[in-house]
Amino acid sequence: SAYFEVGTGDIVLDNVQCTGEELTLLQCPASTDHNCTHNKDAGVICVCRNGDVNLTGGSTGSEGTVQLCYNNEFGTVCDDLWDGNDASVVCKMLGYSSGTAVSFAHFGVGSGDIVLDNVQCTGEELTLLDCPAITDHNCNHIEDAGVICEKSIPCARNGDVYLTGGTSENEGTVQLC
Repeated sequence: SAYFEVGTGDIVLDNVQCTGEELTLLQCPASTDHNCTHNKDAGVICVCRNGDVNLTGGSTGSEGTVQLCYNNEFGTVCDDLWDGNDASVVCKMLGYSSGTAVSFAHFGVGSGDIVLDNVQCTGEELTLLDCPAITDHNCNHIEDAGVICEKSIPCARNGDVYLTGGTSENEGTVQLC
C-alpha cells in the first residue's frame, strides 16, 4: 500500500526503471499502461546534496523556514541581511517565480547547524550557495530566515515532479506532471 498517502488523478507511469542518471522521470524506461490502483503509489525519502533547499513549518509547501543542505546535512540560514533578493533565489530554486523574505523564525525555529549568515544575493544566482555569505555566524535559531514563495505552477512542464503527504518537504507520494 502507499507509504505516505494515496494519490489522486491519473496514474501515468508503471514499472519505472530509472538508472539514476536521468534528469526527469519521463526519461526513465516505463510503461504508460498500468494495472495499478493508487494504493500502490510510489513514494520517496530524499537525501540532501550540498546546496539543496527546502522549506519547513509553513502552512503550505510554498512557505517556511529555509533549510539548506551544507556538508550533506540540512541546517538553517541566519536572517542577518536577509532580503527579497535572497528569498527570490530560494524560491526560484524550488520552482516558484518570486518570493518574500521573512525573519525572526517566522515559521518556527529550524534544526541543525546555522550554515550561512549575512547572505547577500543579487537575485540572479542559481543557488543560495552562489550568493556571497559567511559560514561563521553570530546567530541563534530564533533568527532563522524564511520565505513566502509566489506564483507556483506545480505542473508547469511535463515531467515536473512534486511530493505530497510526507511529514517534511523531502518525502512524500510522487506526483508527476
